[in-house]
Amino acid sequence: MKSETRRHGDRETRRKGYAVSCPRVPVSPRLRVFFFALTLLVLVVNFSAGAQKRSRSGAHSSIPRDTFSAADRNTIEKAVGTACAERIRDPLGSTPIDEMQARPSLSASNPDAIAGAKRADRLLPITRKLVANAIVQLSKDYDLYDAPASRARVNAASARVQAVKRVRPNVDARDNASVLLRDPRAIEFGTIFLAGLKSDEAMVSVLGHELTHVASGQSDLLRPLFRAIARRAAGRTNLGISGQRAEELACDLVGLLATRQFINETPSWEPQPRRIARAVEHNCVDDDSSDEDHLSPRNTIRALFALDIDLAHELLTTATRSSSRNRISLTGRAAAF
Repeated sequence: MKSETRRHGDRETRRKGYAVSCPRVPVSPRLRVFFFALTLLVLVVNFSAGAQKRSRSGAHSSIPRDTFSAADRNTIEKAVGTACAERIRDPLGSTPIDEMQARPSLSASNPDAIAGAKRADRLLPITRKLVANAIVQLSKDYDLYDAPASRARVNAASARVQAVKRVRPNVDARDNASVLLRDPRAIEFGTIFLAGLKSDEAMVSVLGHELTHVASGQSDLLRPLFRAIARRAAGRTNLGISGQRAEELACDLVGLLATRQFINETPSWEPQPRRIARAVEHNCVDDDSSDEDHLSPRNTIRALFALDIDLAHELLTTATRSSSRNRISLTGRAAAF
């Protein structure tokens, strides 16, 4: 998603080293020999201890590595293909963002933009709740909710999403959505974006993304979570994910999890894979370019499914079942003829 979240007053404080000058004291020759011998002894002991440690653990780090197999990567690619194929079949499939970017500006009085704005306003209250729950759950999953200070940060971040009360359409924002972090009362939505997100699931996903920016806020309450998510995604995909990219991906992940819970809480006759696909299919682009702040759209889908491989399996399994049911139905009709 090309989300231009405006950040105000961001600063980094860097600790600077300093030197302390001390008076020089003359040292006798015997004392120098003693210190030299002591230094050699320390080096020998450290070398011996290091060798024993290497012999026990080999060349590997003592920190367990995140295992991710070739089969998992194959599953991700299949899930991406399934989600994007579903977009084409779905009457409510989202418009890919590269197509949105190529379209002329859309008036706020356009019927599709009006419908999108109404959809966003209707879904904002439930999405606030889902995002707050998803942030807490992710923090627990990444072991960032145990210490009192960490728990306080996460709870404060979750509470911040309640500040957003409405959606504000903006013709000039075109295919973007953004929030003003110093005054997060509204999500500003480009009218092209409002018109391009045609389903409830797609809208919850994007609202969830923007609300997560609000949750972290100017004080970067969720920075530890963003970094933890980025490290896992980078390890599983070999993609470069740091800085603002980490925040954007984490916001997408919260939006995806919010959408999944929304699907669970709102039963529908529509096929499950179709509803899951709607959370990511605005990233099913042909022009798959990236920038400093965002992964490319299709790499974003890959990273999201890498972070939630169970969802990728769920998408593929339910898609296969739906396909089988359709074939059985068609066969039965042919026999009836």
